[in-house]
Amino acid sequence: MTIKYTYIDGPRDLFEHFLALDKQRQTFRKVWIYRGQKSCEDDSGDFAKLKTSLEKALLRNEHPLKRAPGLERGLLRKFKRQSELFLEHVPDKGNYMEWFALMQEHGAPTRLQDWTYSFFVALYFALAELEKGDHGELWAVDSTYLVKRIEALYPKRSDHACVKDDPNAQVYTNFERMFMGREPKQFVCPMNPYKFNPRLIVQQGLFLCPGDITRPFAENIESHFALPRELDKHLKVFKIENKVRPELMQMLHSMNIGEASLFPGL
Repeated sequence: MTIKYTYIDGPRDLFEHFLALDKQRQTFRKVWIYRGQKSCEDDSGDFAKLKTSLEKALLRNEHPLKRAPGLERGLLRKFKRQSELFLEHVPDKGNYMEWFALMQEHGAPTRLQDWTYSFFVALYFALAELEKGDHGELWAVDSTYLVKRIEALYPKRSDHACVKDDPNAQVYTNFERMFMGREPKQFVCPMNPYKFNPRLIVQQGLFLCPGDITRPFAENIESHFALPRELDKHLKVFKIENKVRPELMQMLHSMNIGEASLFPGL
């Protein structure tokens, strides 16, 4: 499925697109979430640019994705056993979302992918690591649309409790049922742990959690967009060329969005 890119040529152009998204939020009650990253031109498809840290680690070490569930369990077990050495608050053993969020914060590979409710925080991450010849990408997806498909996949109310009744997966069996079953389904679910860490707070962060980690994250998110018109309505991708980076970074600096504010204590 081909994504239509929108090219940004400066701050004025950027603000026009931001205001257009905000108008859709107010008019159609869309809840846009955003992700900024450096573009990877060597990927095989548009959605393939979106990978979790667990998926990247497997590919880097030439492991097939079908090994992901077992390796995830092993990483989680190891992290739990060592956690009391460096964590002030140790979550309950079965609180998957809190454990995965902490693992993500400390740089361990997880199934979670970082997103944010802030357009401008995502813009910072799209620009921060650009080098000569690179360009950034800012992804925007309507999270309410993602949730509708999950509700269709799990028609019984009790089976999609992680979406509505239990969005922070505090009932741990809900997470196991949706994300760790023997026959996983492809989807991505917007989620957060109940207890925020400082970075989630200042970055206005949340995670997209894929349902089937034996398949690429790209396939999980693309499964929500069966028709091209759905893709155009509920997902936007902005490309930002390197030449406008200095002006946009200066704008973000004036908004107090930068490394010091987004990474407290680092």
